[in-house]
Amino acid sequence: MKLPIIAPTDKRWLILWGIGLLAMLIPVIASQMGPDVVEWMIVSPFGFSENIVTVFIIFGVAYAIAIARLPAAKHLKIWMVVYAIALIFFAGEDQNWFQYWIGAEVPDYFLAHNKEKEINLHNINSWFNQKPRLVVELWALIACTLVPLGWWMWPKNATKKFIPAELWPDARVVTIAVVSIGIGMLGRVQKHLSRTFDLPDMKLNEGHNIMFEAFPGIRISELEEIGFAYLMLLFVMLLYGQLVSNAAKKAKPRTKKFK
Repeated sequence: MKLPIIAPTDKRWLILWGIGLLAMLIPVIASQMGPDVVEWMIVSPFGFSENIVTVFIIFGVAYAIAIARLPAAKHLKIWMVVYAIALIFFAGEDQNWFQYWIGAEVPDYFLAHNKEKEINLHNINSWFNQKPRLVVELWALIACTLVPLGWWMWPKNATKKFIPAELWPDARVVTIAVVSIGIGMLGRVQKHLSRTFDLPDMKLNEGHNIMFEAFPGIRISELEEIGFAYLMLLFVMLLYGQLVSNAAKKAKPRTKKFK
């Protein structure tokens, strides 16, 4: 499969913002279209909200592998392999390792220890849930927002001996990063208000919180995951375009002048 190349000078990258923002907006719109649409688009394990993250991650893994195979990116190979593994884990956990798609029977261990009775680790231990989420949030805040905007360069300068400069995203990822972080902050505010004012949990059905009763079926954490999955795809997509463009410039033959 030939992957699209978005060069640093290619203005098409602006369209990429629209794709990511639309992916986060679609569940919000669907929440206003009645119970049947909410069930089909948001709640169902076969719906848009539950599967768009996987779609983004599949392309993210493809780009990470493509980067690892570039001759000009040998110094990034291990980094991209680790990145691809992290993406696969993200997708696997998000999809409950595809238990619904393959009709897998939930093993006794998960029935006993998983609060949602699903095949995943993030509902068993915070080290597979809050901790990885915090790492991604810090990456989005520092590497994808503060450093590209030039507001805090210490992390990049302090790690330059072991983190290649190419692994620091450029400013083209900032919009998606900021929106994703903002959604996560909204979720924290909602939880804080619920605890402060002792608001009862509103539910559409088991395990699916309704956000302020205004957006049936919406879970803020899911919107945040969509944003972060797209951000992780956008990073490797733009990095691939940059590396391929740089390699093409270096390989461009020089024209000989004849007298």
